[in-house]
Amino acid sequence: MTEALKLPISFENGFWPTTALVGNSRIPNSVRDGRNVWFLGAGLMKSAKGVALSGGQPTDARMYLVGSQIGSLATGSVVPYKNGSFWFIGSGSVFVGGFNVGTASSLLTYNTTTNPANARPAGLNQPGAPAVEQGTMGINSGSYAVVITRVNSVTGAESNGSLPSAPIVVTNKKIKVLFGGLDGGQDRWGIYFTFKGRATTGPFFFLKEITDASIPGDRRFEFEFYDSQLTSTQPPTDYNPPPQGDFVCTLGAHMIIIGSFPGNGANAGVSPSIANKPEAYPSLSTTFLNPYESVVGFTARPTDGQMMVWTKNSLQALVLTGASSFPILPRAVWPTTGIQSPHGACFADSILYGYSGKAGPVRLGGEEPDTSFAQPVYEFIRQENWDPATVVVGYDRERDAVIYMGNGVSGAWALPFMRSVNDGRNWSTPIQLPGTPQSCLTVEGQLKITIGGNLYNWEGGNGHDWYLTPAWQDAPEPSDRKTFRGFRASCNTASAALTLDLLLDFNETPVAGCTQTTSGSGNRQIAWKLTNKVCRQYTVKASATGADHQLYDIQTNIWYEPGLTDK
Repeated sequence: MTEALKLPISFENGFWPTTALVGNSRIPNSVRDGRNVWFLGAGLMKSAKGVALSGGQPTDARMYLVGSQIGSLATGSVVPYKNGSFWFIGSGSVFVGGFNVGTASSLLTYNTTTNPANARPAGLNQPGAPAVEQGTMGINSGSYAVVITRVNSVTGAESNGSLPSAPIVVTNKKIKVLFGGLDGGQDRWGIYFTFKGRATTGPFFFLKEITDASIPGDRRFEFEFYDSQLTSTQPPTDYNPPPQGDFVCTLGAHMIIIGSFPGNGANAGVSPSIANKPEAYPSLSTTFLNPYESVVGFTARPTDGQMMVWTKNSLQALVLTGASSFPILPRAVWPTTGIQSPHGACFADSILYGYSGKAGPVRLGGEEPDTSFAQPVYEFIRQENWDPATVVVGYDRERDAVIYMGNGVSGAWALPFMRSVNDGRNWSTPIQLPGTPQSCLTVEGQLKITIGGNLYNWEGGNGHDWYLTPAWQDAPEPSDRKTFRGFRASCNTASAALTLDLLLDFNETPVAGCTQTTSGSGNRQIAWKLTNKVCRQYTVKASATGADHQLYDIQTNIWYEPGLTDK
């Protein structure tokens, strides 16, 4: 007995190009092919807007959030610090908020303004031992020696103490100290004297700072003091200038140089500054990544007292210990799984998502990397042959989606993983990009992407040609013949024409005479397209041009006689 069935085609399981054609392993209510389409939950499909140019702000291949502004440079990193200063390591011109603030190198550099002429190398070198002479009449009598330090009043930096001066014996005299030239951003000098009679044994205690501008033209400055005026502070002995490195970041009160002290083919050193002293680096506080490799990239903002860094073959955490001797310690998270791209990972809330070699999309789901969530799209990525060293991963907070971006066989695409849809199992279709992505950043909830040196806003465009092809349908019985009698759709579209094409029996060519094209706007139900086609499998492809088209479902009308086969 023939039954007339109305069977819907919906999209609840999102983009699943690897779904089986038929059988129990086929993913129902999924889309096996499509482009420029979001799946937003509850079966709602919406055509994507794509990217739009963000404006005239210069950007480069590496991009970071510097306070509330965008910072970029060719390689390396840039971070904000106190008093509106910017600190950077790497290469290329450094831009913050559209301003060029300097040129990066392997030496840590800072700028407290947006004028590149004011960029200064961080750290102050130890001054040489000062010469001393008897001065004019004064209050000092006995033997003395002096140690001096360099001071930067803008950043608060101080150098290690100089070697002690030669002892000098005076009677009712001032002590005259000869000063050398300035270093880096120095503008002051720290003065440390011995008590009377301790010139050969020390120790040295802080007397005061003087400005370099107060020193006469002959570079000699006179001091007089009582022992009681000396404080208990002694000159620094471990305020070394920062080592060269590949990246700079901050964790807690520490500035950290990543990629310091190269050796054995890798730049694996991690060198923290003294707390609240970004230009002072104790020689014994450097630790090394284990596994011992050069860092490729890092999460630019710390989470729970640690910073995630990655090498080509490992994921490691830099942990804030609170100890003064080793304030930062590396810990292997994935000792054998790495991330090959500088912008190949990001946090979505508290979960790290990345892209790793042949494994493709991965996330931090315990001791081992979790790849199970990427099962629907793994084969698509493999066929596209994305280069792991250039994949960019970002977070679209508005849609709670992790965006995997790469350039492959068929072009540059963004592939969204929908974290909040269908219990975190859904993907949307690839969304078109205008070129190879270089970096990305989420600023106040807006994902921004660098492509070809230009800055783009994610989902700020006017849309592209889009289409979706649902999985093959064969209900109610796969092996039985059916008569396909018609189809229609429920939608909310703009004025652009929406086209529905009937496909039968694994043939991707639309059936002649079985196309429905409609235009209009607003919520509506498209009229039935009547057909009379015998088949076993069927589906209806939808396509249009532009953004914000919504397709809720497709209804089909099937005449079915149980047990009817070719035999």
